[in-house]
Amino acid sequence: VFGPWDRSVFGKEKPIKIGHPDAMSGPYTTLGTYGTWGAMVAVNRINKAGGINGRPVEMIVEDTQGQVPMALRKVRKLIEKDEVHVLQGITSSKVCLGIMPTCREFKTAFMVGISMATDITREQADRYTFRPMNNATIQALAMGPWLVKNIGKKWSFAYVDYAWGQSEYKEFSESIKKLSLIHISEPTRPY
Repeated sequence: VFGPWDRSVFGKEKPIKIGHPDAMSGPYTTLGTYGTWGAMVAVNRINKAGGINGRPVEMIVEDTQGQVPMALRKVRKLIEKDEVHVLQGITSSKVCLGIMPTCREFKTAFMVGISMATDITREQADRYTFRPMNNATIQALAMGPWLVKNIGKKWSFAYVDYAWGQSEYKEFSESIKKLSLIHISEPTRPY
């Protein structure tokens, strides 16, 4: 009906809204700030290249202060008031695990930032949460054999007592226990 005038009458394509809740203050300020800057660089590059299928990307940043109660309030605001299409970010594994039920409740996709606790994609895994990076299990599987072979078979652990530290302790101790009971041989060449 409107022909070529439809965009001039109704404006440009609506932006794709990305909610970025992260620690901009509190104990994880440095990690949250760097993660936010990195996300801003990506959004700027995407928009300079014409957006996603012609739609600009808008990132709405909220400070979680690295605390679960604050993160829950900010995530609800991003979803209900700002009507974001997807969430991304979060530095703290505890905060990540804390907001995952809210993402499930609102059926909102959540791309995890650097939170590496194993529970995020194992025990608490769901169809709305994605982590495109490593975790404590992958680190233990990759580093465990080298540690046992080159450092020793007897270990003591000191870890930070929160979600990520607990995952690191659990995964590394299990990996090293298994490896310490067997002989690690050099790879053999096929004949």
